[in-house]
Amino acid sequence: MAVIDTIDIASAWRALALTQTEMTAMAAAAGVVILFGALVPTGLATFAWHTFSNLMAERRIRPVATPRIVDGDTLDDAATGIRYRLANIDAPETGDNAKCFRESERGEEAAATAAYLVSKAQTVTVRWTFRVDRYGRRVAFVQGDGADLGELLMARGLARPWRGKRVRWCGRKGGLVAIARRSRAACLCDLQGLDLVRALSEHGDLLEARVLQSLHHADDILIAHGHVGADVEAGV
Repeated sequence: MAVIDTIDIASAWRALALTQTEMTAMAAAAGVVILFGALVPTGLATFAWHTFSNLMAERRIRPVATPRIVDGDTLDDAATGIRYRLANIDAPETGDNAKCFRESERGEEAAATAAYLVSKAQTVTVRWTFRVDRYGRRVAFVQGDGADLGELLMARGLARPWRGKRVRWCGRKGGLVAIARRSRAACLCDLQGLDLVRALSEHGDLLEARVLQSLHHADDILIAHGHVGADVEAGV
């Protein structure tokens, strides 16, 4: 969502609480990143700055007393009024911000899944980076019961790694098609190594439902964007 981040310098030093040695190392690393950014194309510089910021995320774990999901990669803390942008993922847009119906649909699914995971967690916590994005959101890693929310969404095919730059979701080369391909390939690979006789006898109905859901969800996206191979047409 956000492309350009701004720096909240005062909050950064207070939040990080670094030792003198760590501050020196951080300053040296920042100098390297700045020099790198001056010498290489903008895309690489953005990626380097984003990576550096995430690596320097504070060690302090802050509780989120009243979490509320805004969308797949945005969370509000109603108790403090702070809005967080997940540091490590990019989720599809929803509503009018989406560029196609499939993006909006997947974005709604990402938001609903994030809300479910947060609601089931006993504790929700954040680790701040030193960035605040252009929309005023504090960029941070979000965890529910110690599990990274961004990683959980990516594992479900509802988000992709955030590299600091907005990349399209729609179209033949968009993120939705890339995720669909990975989901389909992973599902087929799982089937090849599965003891089907035992699995079907023990968990037949559940296994069939989960496999078909994974394959059909991936196929729907591939078909929508014109990526229909012989195996898809045959209903594999």
